[in-house]
Amino acid sequence: MYYTPVNIAPFLRKITYNDTLFFIGSCFSNEIAQKLSFFKFNVFSNPFGTLYNPVSIYQSLLRIVNKERVHTADFFLDGDIYKSFHFHSSMAGINVDSVIENINTIIEASHEFLKKSNFIFITYGTSFVFELKETGQMVANCHKVPASKFHHRMLTDKEVFKSITDTIECLRSINQQVDIIFTVSPVRYFKYGSFENQVSKSLLFVSLHKILQQYTNIYYFPAYEIFMDELRDYRYYASDMLHPSNDGIEHVWKRFKDALIEKSQHELMKQVEEIMQACMHKPMLPQSATYHSLRQNILSKIKKLEQQYPFLRFDKEKILLFDDGTKKI
Repeated sequence: MYYTPVNIAPFLRKITYNDTLFFIGSCFSNEIAQKLSFFKFNVFSNPFGTLYNPVSIYQSLLRIVNKERVHTADFFLDGDIYKSFHFHSSMAGINVDSVIENINTIIEASHEFLKKSNFIFITYGTSFVFELKETGQMVANCHKVPASKFHHRMLTDKEVFKSITDTIECLRSINQQVDIIFTVSPVRYFKYGSFENQVSKSLLFVSLHKILQQYTNIYYFPAYEIFMDELRDYRYYASDMLHPSNDGIEHVWKRFKDALIEKSQHELMKQVEEIMQACMHKPMLPQSATYHSLRQNILSKIKKLEQQYPFLRFDKEKILLFDDGTKKI
């Protein structure tokens, strides 16, 4: 063994296919959520887009819990595109009424999902924030507005701690039984400086350490530590040498699976994976008898699993199995 294995504290409750899983935070949370979605777990991830700092994550969750609807005043016009400093650029649009309707629908759906969630995963990326000079508003996304319009600073230790405790109380107000699992993103924000990145991450670690000692049903998954200690090799990083590569994500996913998903679910996950991989295959001759036979075999496996496990749905995959995408089963 040529690495230092990271110990993962045991979790009292582990994930099964009967659970609902809510993810929010940095792009690393998206990676794990996508893995779980691939295996057909019931997942809701980052309804407002990727978020990085504790305050923005808290404000977004508060909006969801309170079902705080958005209005025209929440948006600004950039060229002919309506954007909001509360949301990711993927939620911008040309027609402000359509944008508002879409976001309010997402807020409602997020609220209902959050109420019944068994696990909530929160991934923090940084303690740095951007505040709009004109209003003092702390933004979740800068939308490439000139840096001169913002005040860039690091949150204080008290601000970090308060935002995390406020987040816990906010979530408990809507769902008292939920398990909350925190992680810190292994992505290094070197644009702020190497030393500054370490200080920023340290503020998150110190606050989370205090919180783990004060609350029940609060856990920590050491994604950051796994990367720093088990994957000390740049082959586990993407071309920018800052974000995880596919191999790196796969390693952390395996540790996540072993630590957090009930072993009794692993066999079903394997069956789902076989179907998903088969559905992703692109045949060279889709009209051939060979592919027709293969397709019918996959459909048979899907129907068998759906009958045995009614909570599994392969609707998209069944459509993909037909060349024109219009036939139904």
